[in-house]
Amino acid sequence: MDTSAESIMDQFAVHAFAKNRAEELGFDLTDLFVVPLFFDKLALHEVRKPLLIEGGRGCGKTTLLRYLSHQTQLSPKRLITQDNLPKEIGLYLRADTQYLRAFAGEVLNDKDWQRAFEHSLCLSILGELLGSLALLSEGPQRKAAFAEIEALDLGIMRDFDEAAPTTLSALQAYVSRQKNRLATWLNNPDDEARPRLLPLKQVLLAAIGAMRQQLPFLAAHVFFVFIDEYENLLPYQMQVINTLLKHSEPPLIFHVATKRNGMATRATLGTEQLQEPADYRKFDVEEHLAKDFELFAAELFCFRMGQRGTGGRGEQFPVSAEVLMDPKKIGLRRDDADYRRRVRAVVDRVLPGMSTDELARFILKDAPLRGRLVKIIAEGLANQRSTLTPEVLLRERVATASICCGALLHQGKKVDVLLEELDKQERGEKSSFAGDGGWIHHYLAGCILHLYLPLQRPCLLYAGFDAFLKLSRGNVRHFLELCHLSMVELDHDPKPDESVPLEKQASAARTASALFVKESQGSGDEGNRLFLVVNTLGQIFRFSQNRPSQSEAERTHFSIDSALPSDADAILQECVKWSILFVAPETKVKDERFEGEEYILNPIYAPYFGISYNKGRKLELTTQAAIELLTGTRDNLDRLLKNYKSKWSVTDDQLPLI
Repeated sequence: MDTSAESIMDQFAVHAFAKNRAEELGFDLTDLFVVPLFFDKLALHEVRKPLLIEGGRGCGKTTLLRYLSHQTQLSPKRLITQDNLPKEIGLYLRADTQYLRAFAGEVLNDKDWQRAFEHSLCLSILGELLGSLALLSEGPQRKAAFAEIEALDLGIMRDFDEAAPTTLSALQAYVSRQKNRLATWLNNPDDEARPRLLPLKQVLLAAIGAMRQQLPFLAAHVFFVFIDEYENLLPYQMQVINTLLKHSEPPLIFHVATKRNGMATRATLGTEQLQEPADYRKFDVEEHLAKDFELFAAELFCFRMGQRGTGGRGEQFPVSAEVLMDPKKIGLRRDDADYRRRVRAVVDRVLPGMSTDELARFILKDAPLRGRLVKIIAEGLANQRSTLTPEVLLRERVATASICCGALLHQGKKVDVLLEELDKQERGEKSSFAGDGGWIHHYLAGCILHLYLPLQRPCLLYAGFDAFLKLSRGNVRHFLELCHLSMVELDHDPKPDESVPLEKQASAARTASALFVKESQGSGDEGNRLFLVVNTLGQIFRFSQNRPSQSEAERTHFSIDSALPSDADAILQECVKWSILFVAPETKVKDERFEGEEYILNPIYAPYFGISYNKGRKLELTTQAAIELLTGTRDNLDRLLKNYKSKWSVTDDQLPLI
């Protein structure tokens, strides 16, 4: 088998967009990481305070932490000398749910489980610490540049275990054996052969102290411990980590990454609680990513396409991979308007979209879609006992206005008024379609979705780079999956100036959406319930979308009229944690009800349900309806769906669960 670098690169090129999870990229991201445009805002070189890195699934937290860790920082692919050695060396740990839950049970008391967990954490961090030094001594160049490592004496470890070796390589093997002993004991915790439990902070500070004393090039360096997926920790384990956060200071500083609502407790092992900003500062990855997601997504697209080899190893792209991977070049990327335009143009060429004007004219020319529109308009005219034919309202010169006429008739707008406003619109005069009435603005997207809904064909509203941005809503993984499936639909690497047809993009969006709906079932301990919430809520919005009047167009979010009981609220918070829902302050509150929060269904689910990816009209749920949605049985959910289907006089069948 050919395992040369070029062969590996070619293998990667074939699946450039397929790898959309950090775990698929490995730990060394040296030539795979596009530096996000918010990177300088982390200020890791200036601030010596723990970070709580927060964000939803797929926003890039894990990729960021692995980039900041020693496997990438000290990669063999980099030329590292004592002069350019990073001032902060990252040590990455991932909180594994299954393993962490082994540190609980009736065999030991709470205090002993805490000591066992700290011992495990100590071994993992110590292993990473030793691994970073081992990387610095790999290969002839590094052995010469960091010759002192070979003579490093780690005899300090014998203060904690007389059997501990004193050399780097031997101590690495010792740590590995101790991990194995611990794992064996966890499977047999009532066994009398309990391993010696190391005191975490004392061991790590002693080891770092010995390194800094004997290795002058580390004398002023700081070690960052990045604990990923903090939300997987048990409550007492969170208290241990919180204590480490609270008392972090050079040379050992702890940082954590978590999903929203992931910090279930701020308690420490003492009497104090973690406080922001005194003890840590929060960094919301999604919030910072959203500010420039259009540019970042376009750059990431170009980067991946360049790796595919399209156009000759990136020749057609307006930026080099070296610039995208250089933290010092962020300003050049972020502040150059012409650069933004050129990068955007590349993506628009490969993933073109269709303007609403173009799509409206397409609908008027497409026989099935036009036929459905004619039927809707005919029903509206019949309701008014009008003898006019639908064709008088279908005008290609004002196609967007014509598309809205069916809904307006079903809302009760008089046909004479519509004809008058259409005439104004056609003459270029101020009209209710585009003027103060804003009929096109309010109803066009909803009307287009309504036309497509029963036809079982990809809706072209979901095609194009702009649509992909809205569907992914700042989620890197979702964006990459949309791109990957578009290329799968194309079935070959695009040639220079070749575009992915809109129908194939829309089909890819529908496929990706169905995958992510199904994936919600794996969202933590409550995954099955979250899957039901997604399906039920999506179908309720689909029913609303399928109303001919479109009087509440593009319904994609909801509010609840009063506080929920604890069990229902817990599920709601899980929905937010796993990015099933996004939360925002409530707007447009009716009557005199107290303003609360509104919950927006993740737009990636929109193509599967045939609904809008925009934040349109709000559904106001009663507390009882919300309780049924969040905690009800399947019978409760079926009854909830039937109630909305009847209330809105929807006739089509609901989607099956996938």
